[in-house]
Amino acid sequence: HLQRRWEPLSPPPLILKPVIMVWLGALAAWTMMSALVFCADPAFPDTGNACQAVSDQPQWPTYHIVNNITKHGDGKMTVQNLNDVNGIFFYGGLYHLMCQEGGGSWAHTISNDLIHWKHIQEALKPGPHNSTWDRFGPCDGTVSFPNLGKPPYDGTVPIIMYGPDCGSPISNDAPRVEPAAPKDPSDPMLREWVKTQPGPVRFDGEPCSFPGRVWKSKVGDYWNMLCALGGKSPWARYTSTDPTLMSWTLADKDFTRGVDKGNAAGAMFHKIPQAVAGGPTHMINANSGDSFYLGTYDEQKEFMTITSKPQVIDHGGSYVWGAIGNMGPDPQADGGRLLTAAWARGQGALHESYVSLIRELLYDDQTNQLISRPVEEYVHLRNATFLDRSRFAVLPALSLKTLQIPKDAGGALDVLVSFDVHSWVEAKSNFGVAVRAPSEAVGNMAVAFDLSAPDVNDSRVANVRFPQGVAQVSVLKGETLDIRILVDRPVVEFFVQGGRAAALIIKPFNVSLSSVHLFNADLNKAIDDVWVSAYGMGCGWADSIPQPSQKSTSEIVL
Repeated sequence: HLQRRWEPLSPPPLILKPVIMVWLGALAAWTMMSALVFCADPAFPDTGNACQAVSDQPQWPTYHIVNNITKHGDGKMTVQNLNDVNGIFFYGGLYHLMCQEGGGSWAHTISNDLIHWKHIQEALKPGPHNSTWDRFGPCDGTVSFPNLGKPPYDGTVPIIMYGPDCGSPISNDAPRVEPAAPKDPSDPMLREWVKTQPGPVRFDGEPCSFPGRVWKSKVGDYWNMLCALGGKSPWARYTSTDPTLMSWTLADKDFTRGVDKGNAAGAMFHKIPQAVAGGPTHMINANSGDSFYLGTYDEQKEFMTITSKPQVIDHGGSYVWGAIGNMGPDPQADGGRLLTAAWARGQGALHESYVSLIRELLYDDQTNQLISRPVEEYVHLRNATFLDRSRFAVLPALSLKTLQIPKDAGGALDVLVSFDVHSWVEAKSNFGVAVRAPSEAVGNMAVAFDLSAPDVNDSRVANVRFPQGVAQVSVLKGETLDIRILVDRPVVEFFVQGGRAAALIIKPFNVSLSSVHLFNADLNKAIDDVWVSAYGMGCGWADSIPQPSQKSTSEIVL
């Protein structure tokens, strides 16, 4: 605008030139500083502390992962949005979590203990500076550890397959994929990633999007990739003889026999941890990460036969677009712990801000189902003990028992409740636990149970009513009915029977509603023998950049 203003006029008088130049210089400096403080991408690591006092930021959780925190020049702090989780894995002594930032970039967070995290620079960004493609940056993708037959990519170094040019279709070829690899695999933090050029990949046959796992075939000199055929259903298997992974051929449009894959998401295909002989051996997501099919994988014919109905690992409706890791170089070599995390998607102002707790996926051979539970490391965030195996002998009918937990601790809690059902000889209903509750009412953040009478094997079935969603779980002979609730201001996660049922719920946190109750809403029957532990929870953010641990996921014993 300044240039246009001067062009039609005569040159300014000589005496005004120094004044104008000084004024323009000051304006340029002010503009640059304003851009740095208010407009530029947030600096990494954070310029603000994620663990803010509840009086300042009641909707910021303290031990769920959020995106980068920026402290602005006026003292105000903001949190950058996030959405889909695209990678969680262990490498170089560090845990890595990558998620989208609303489309166009992948945030990158690291930890050496799974509970204290720190942001580092983004793993992927829009691409003119490091790609001949990808002007609008990355969307969905996954992290794999394929053996590419050349050092250092021997099955121990991760690569990313992702969808470039997020949100920008190219004529009729909207499905597209591009690889990226660490610039320096010896850097345990994997701070820089390089996109293979020129991109995107070339397809022989119908193309795909939402790329999933990549691995070296056991029956030929090629690599496999699972991908969404045409960006839709079903899971398809593509092959490549190119170690740069830049050319792919459609080999099998139906990788999963018997079902199609449901909603589009990167294929999370893994060996089942603790699988039992004669049972399912592998799992693949049925949608975007809250349910999975189980079945068997034939590595000679290279397809998966589904043998189960969808196994739901979260019933709350807010656990979406997740990722799974760690993994081996191929689906038969997976070992160690299988971790998962997902976008905790809220509504309105809470729509794009959180990642779920880090969970571990396991197979429960007693009930023949996949379960998810918070990693055991979270016990190390406990910073106060309010109740430690306290017994409540009787909850009379139509009663409410308030637990002795300080009001100011009600936004960050780890609550464990066990109902000792061994002596219960009849069905009981409408009892449970409420958190973030009014002082004299159950409120809207409670889990309620209806428990059947014991069968001939002394087992029971519990119908579970979460604040959002319902589930049914088995309570086997000798088991108590257990519920664990992790409260983190707006985010609350419920786990029943060690993860046989779970629900992530997001609702705005009200600091005045912080009571915890046991309740029995049955009109006539009392509830006997309830055991309760309750702990305060501390901050889940590291003060400094985490340094690599010397242990791997398979070596950690808790």
